[in-house]
Amino acid sequence: MIKSIPVEGSPDGILSDPLNDRVYIFSHKAPNVTVINALDGSIAGTFDLGGACAGLALDVQNQILFAAWSNPRAMVILSAIDGRIITTLPIGKGTDGAAFNPNTMEAFSSQSDRTLTVIKESSPTSFALEQTLQTLRGARTLTLDSQTNILYLLAAELGQPPTTPKPGEFAGRRAMLPGSFTILAVGR
Repeated sequence: MIKSIPVEGSPDGILSDPLNDRVYIFSHKAPNVTVINALDGSIAGTFDLGGACAGLALDVQNQILFAAWSNPRAMVILSAIDGRIITTLPIGKGTDGAAFNPNTMEAFSSQSDRTLTVIKESSPTSFALEQTLQTLRGARTLTLDSQTNILYLLAAELGQPPTTPKPGEFAGRRAMLPGSFTILAVGR
């Protein structure tokens, strides 16, 4: 099935829930998450977050979404069924990723301010800021290997912003310095 689905903003990420035939789409520029019915491509709803989402993770078993905001700096925890906000917890500055580990019942948000926020889910209604770990500057994108329980974060040292961007470059976008790309592996 090929189908165009209108969503607010420009989509930055997508998260699937194969057990419930849903797809969640979020955008840095829209204050909501669009819920898509994966079987027919229809919009099943939108969840108002009150702020733009920069990363999204899902606890499939308990139907909990973890929406990482850049501004304000927070992890919004909400029901994946009806979008009801359960709680909001603080995170660091400059997030661009979220993950949930069903093996440890922890949600993660990585930030460019050299921090990784760990949120513990004690029950579907009880969440707490478990810890904030130090990482590397710019390590704001992450992924989880749920087989090994290891998080991988990407970082690199950046040069000075270009004064005049070259064709295809964004104004003010700093280039990675050669040889500085780093993959951080975070585990227990």
